[in-house]
Amino acid sequence: MIEATSSCTGCGACQQICPVKAVKLIPDKEGFLYPSVDIEKCIKCNLCEKCCPIDNLVLKSEEKGRPIVLAAQNREDNILLKSTSGGAFAVLAKYVLSKNGIVFGACMNEKLECFHTAITDISQLKELQGSKYVQSATGETFLQTKQALENGRIVLYSGTPCQIGGLKCFLKKKYENLITVDIVCHGVPNQCLFDQYIEWKQNKMNATIDAYIFREKERCDWNSPYNYFSIYVNKRKKFEKVIFDPYYWLFLNEASYRESCYQCAYANDQRVGDITIADFWGVEKFFDSFDLKRGVSLILLNTEKGKVMLEYIKENMYTEDATIDMAKERNKNLSAPTSRPEIRSQVYNIVAEKGIDGVLKLMQKNPKYYVAIVKSYVPVKVKAKIKRFFK
Repeated sequence: MIEATSSCTGCGACQQICPVKAVKLIPDKEGFLYPSVDIEKCIKCNLCEKCCPIDNLVLKSEEKGRPIVLAAQNREDNILLKSTSGGAFAVLAKYVLSKNGIVFGACMNEKLECFHTAITDISQLKELQGSKYVQSATGETFLQTKQALENGRIVLYSGTPCQIGGLKCFLKKKYENLITVDIVCHGVPNQCLFDQYIEWKQNKMNATIDAYIFREKERCDWNSPYNYFSIYVNKRKKFEKVIFDPYYWLFLNEASYRESCYQCAYANDQRVGDITIADFWGVEKFFDSFDLKRGVSLILLNTEKGKVMLEYIKENMYTEDATIDMAKERNKNLSAPTSRPEIRSQVYNIVAEKGIDGVLKLMQKNPKYYVAIVKSYVPVKVKAKIKRFFK
């Protein structure tokens, strides 16, 4: 029988594999989902333990060899604008959809709930585009993936590395028609915290938020990361600076993540997915061929299934051949997990006692907050000149 521990990632494999639905994911006191077993329903088959990616760690592909590493930017401007970075996910999804396949990824509904869902048509692609800085609930998508694979459909499943590890443990065997895509993940806050934040924000505004875009390119450039997010209120778009936002402040200071994120076994360059995608931070140091304002993706083709897509990627994206060392220079989670900050120990207690207003006060007491405000107004080109001067 599976037990909830601090190493649990909340991937949902145990819940989905239980034949009698005895396992449920229940929020703990901080709001993170952990497995809970109904003893009266449990038939002691131990399938939940056998499919746990922590107890049966799936870290990387068994295939040997180094990945093909690319810096890439989508050739379509409309795709780039809707994508968080260089539009790599859209290209991979279009490849699978063009073959009558199914694509699974994280979406956010009108209730601002983050969860995994499937799309089967290119018109649905926008549902899965863009970063969501909330842990996505996988629901029954592992089950749906298995059914589609057994029916012979090609499937692309995208998610955090721990979700890909959970899917692989759930499936138990390799499928040639499955393509897995993991992201370079820093860590995840939970839906409960995000819900509290949205309620707080709506009360402040005296209005309902209809949609939330975590990374906004319309107001600022990609190489000015995290400067703005946007919300839709009464169908009107409103831009806000992330530096003044308590939810974003916690996220950027790595203080609201799940405990397992700080000990993540997947935070290295031995990737669990066939393909890895991320922002290619620092790409300007190596290549001058990209329009940095529009976003550049990092792509790692880790397995033969991933490498098969190289030609298609090059047809649909502007690319430069890179190296894993280039990729790791500014993507620290390709080398190690995020370090747990001291403030993490008090964040969720503050939220429980004082709500989001408590986080706001905590933020405003921190000297780094005011330094960050000043930095946010310094143009990117000026920052680059300052860095070069002190080198």
